[in-house]
Amino acid sequence: MKISGMQVTPVNVPLEAPIRWPWGVRAETTRMIVEVFTDEGLTGLGETLGGNYMPVILKSMEAKLRGEDPFELERILSRFQMTPYFTGYAGRAAVGAVEMACWDIMGKALAQPLHRLIGGKYRETVEFAAYVFARYEHEGKGGENTPEALTEYCRRVQKKHGFSVFKYKGGVHPPAFDVETIRLMREAFGPQMR
Repeated sequence: MKISGMQVTPVNVPLEAPIRWPWGVRAETTRMIVEVFTDEGLTGLGETLGGNYMPVILKSMEAKLRGEDPFELERILSRFQMTPYFTGYAGRAAVGAVEMACWDIMGKALAQPLHRLIGGKYRETVEFAAYVFARYEHEGKGGENTPEALTEYCRRVQKKHGFSVFKYKGGVHPPAFDVETIRLMREAFGPQMR
């Protein structure tokens, strides 16, 4: 089996309300879906961060991928050792997406779940954390810009989705704001909530 090509597709997901974070305001998130094709008809899927530069980095990698056996992963990865050197974190993320797609091809070719190929299943389920940001209001959604409003938002998403872990993205407001937000969250959910 040989790699015959690659396709990169940006996927943009609008957020229901713009989030505030230390790098500014964000109204959507963009990710890249990477499809690596083989001459035997198998397609491996990878995923990575978005940005105008990512398709350029990934497409520049395609020529070095063509003709490679996706099972020869260490050989493939060695061909891209310098990619992060020249393109930084984005290059590391691009290489990761290609690696992910190769693992997907291997699992499909062997009709095995990926965990069987990388050391076995460690757990039956994986918890999801609620990633909590201060948000601007947009069309009746969002507006969480006080410690109390952020805590109430956490109550709603915990009730709706059953989260047992919250990751609060602070740094937008002064430190005292973030400390108060964490204090109110801990008070609202108790020590069992992480």
